Amino acid sequence: MRRKNLMRLTAAMGMMMACSQVMQAAAPVWGNETVEETTAGSHDDLIEIPTLEDEEYPVDQGKQNYVDTIVQADNRIGSMLMEKLTAENKNVFISSYSIATALTLLSHCSESGGQIEQLKEFLDLNNMSESEILAAQEELAAILGTNKENQEDEEDEASSDSSEEVVSVESDDYSIPKSILETANAMYVDEKMKMSSSFDDLADILSNTYQASLKRCDLSSAETMNEINDWVNEKTHGLIPSILDEPMDPSIRMTLLNAVYFKAAWVNAFEKELTDKQIFHGKEGDTSVDMMHQQDHFEYAENDEYQMIRLPYHGGCEMTVYLPKDSVVADKWSEKDYLYQLGLEADKQEWDSREVSLSMPKFEMKYGKELKDILKELGLEAIFDGCIYDRLTDEEMAAGSIYHKTAIKNDENGTEAAAVTMALMEAMALLPEDDIVEMNMDHPFYFTISNTQTGLKLFEGCVYNLK
Repeated sequence: MRRKNLMRLTAAMGMMMACSQVMQAAAPVWGNETVEETTAGSHDDLIEIPTLEDEEYPVDQGKQNYVDTIVQADNRIGSMLMEKLTAENKNVFISSYSIATALTLLSHCSESGGQIEQLKEFLDLNNMSESEILAAQEELAAILGTNKENQEDEEDEASSDSSEEVVSVESDDYSIPKSILETANAMYVDEKMKMSSSFDDLADILSNTYQASLKRCDLSSAETMNEINDWVNEKTHGLIPSILDEPMDPSIRMTLLNAVYFKAAWVNAFEKELTDKQIFHGKEGDTSVDMMHQQDHFEYAENDEYQMIRLPYHGGCEMTVYLPKDSVVADKWSEKDYLYQLGLEADKQEWDSREVSLSMPKFEMKYGKELKDILKELGLEAIFDGCIYDRLTDEEMAAGSIYHKTAIKNDENGTEAAAVTMALMEAMALLPEDDIVEMNMDHPFYFTISNTQTGLKLFEGCVYNLK
């Protein structure tokens, strides 16, 4: 049985934040509506904030456990967002890691006190000093391998090592060193904004701990819009080509960007010759999809409602799939705390190496959502009402919009996924071992992509329908 990890919420892979007064910010590419596109078979006033400090999730405040505190908070934020987003019974795919990172960047823009404390409480950073937060973020980046210099070293080592280090599979540009996990951050400041005398301190934090690029420019220009879209396209390796479809409003004073990119090959790849057409029984009806097949040993668990399987990638990440035994169970995904508790209960299950006959659909998904209203429902209101970001400027600003956009491709070779979060700051105005388990993913399922060492959810999603 696999080792248990208290911190594991079995996981998945998100990004940026926006601030405004009452004025309308520049629209993202999907406007104000949710974008949800899933294709099968192709590869071409304060509300009480939920606390993590309960008996299910004791938080050790020792220095070595600050990373665990961040992981817990990020994963819990993801679960709370999923509750809201799955209520429409539409496909959802987010990266709470990206969203939380963007919010954390914003929290550094104010030294302390005032309404920014609500944001720190939401992120579960309120009991940590800034030096402890920065140290934990650096440690987490080291564990995930998202530090660019470290990643380049690993890639150099992989390219000169044996085939065990480089996974070559029959797909376009899919020879990769175990896995790729990249994060990138950026801050664009409008040239009209009067900078605070403490801005140099903020710049040091963002550039040294988060490797963020900083630029001062005319945010309302078409040139800046194109530059930001180029940044998004580059950092997501083309999975998300753009985030803006028109120049930003002249009221925008600053924008924060976070991007996450993931690409990894399965440890147990699916044979393309076995892929065939099968019916996926979605919420909106049956559709014919490309279904992948394989029979191998995987970590497997089940209870009265779910079959659960962990599908490892090369490089220290895994996809965990929760397949309901009865499709009506999917209706519970929007219930309060349901997905959060599902992850906790899964960690308590007896996971064994089982021989599984697995059928899994190929799919691609694109998703986009403006998160302001949902975050306010979850209790994060102060940053939208106006805060003093004294490390940035003496002007009072408010978060007007938080745009989140994701994409994923899942096929026989592995998974490629990306997320972007953008924040716009505006001026105020178990069975016997010899049995073969059948697991046919031909109906809605919930899945996560997580780092196996920390349990951090990089991405997570619910598939209700395939086209």
